[in-house]
This record gives sequence, C-alpha cells and structure tokens, in this order.
Amino acid sequence: MGDGTAIPHARLAALREPIGFVVRLRKAIDFEAIDGRPVSLVCLLLLPAGNATLASETLAKASRRFRDPVALKGLQNAVSNAAFHQAFVTR
Repeated sequence: MGDGTAIPHARLAALREPIGFVVRLRKAIDFEAIDGRPVSLVCLLLLPAGNATLASETLAKASRRFRDPVALKGLQNAVSNAAFHQAFVTR
C-alpha cells in the first residue's frame, strides 16, 4: 500500500466471516511496496471465498484505515496495545 503498510490477504473456502490481524513490526521488512519503502505495519486478512462482496468490503475498509493519516500516525506511534487498538478502531 505504501507509507510503510501492507495488507496481505487470502480467500479461504472454509471461512464464513473475515479474520484479521494488525501488527506493528519491531523492524521494518522489504515487502516490495509500491513506494519502495520497508513495511512496519501489516494487516493480514483471511477472507471468505464464498462471499466476494464481504471480502471486497473488508479489504476496502482496511485499506481506508491505513490511508487515514490520523489512524496511520496513531498506529505508528502507539506506546501500548491499548493505544494501538484505539488508533485502529477510532473514527
């Protein structure tokens, strides 16, 4: 996605609802991002293969979250798990 973020995702037939994990890496990694920057924020999404609409909506919501400059700054600067969670869900 750029700006140090990535949203790897997979569609799985066994899932009925999306599952997501958001993490901030201690050390940024090369993820072949569009802007060439290393990635330190990762949102892994496991999406239901049988519901293309739900999968697309979930991916779009996560993408919008990482493009929100306030949320992105909060995730990058969070000093606790609670602050990290708050930065992701607020707004």
